[in-house]
Amino acid sequence: MTNVTLRGALLACTAAFALALTACGGTTVDCAHKGSCPNDTAPTQAEQTSCQAAIADADCGSVTVDFISCGVDHNSCDNSGKTEIDGNACASQIAAYFSCCQAHPTSKSCTT
Repeated sequence: MTNVTLRGALLACTAAFALALTACGGTTVDCAHKGSCPNDTAPTQAEQTSCQAAIADADCGSVTVDFISCGVDHNSCDNSGKTEIDGNACASQIAAYFSCCQAHPTSKSCTT
């Protein structure tokens, strides 16, 4: 697995997830966080609402938070100035997320 943009990876999984990043040291996700790279954009209100529903989801919310948390711990700015996660470092979290979405395709984490 190679580096992927956090936004691209999340949007591929959850249509309007936006760039949601965890707050320091916990499992709280800040769905309004813009990201730290110069070309990251702030999530819209609709994206923030979708993010909140995804992380609160009973079926896949916890693996979604784990995936995002890994992205916070293992990210950098790509050549276009947007946040990208190290897909190798987060491979197990990404796999768990996709596995949960396959098992629970109607989960808000997978459909929002």
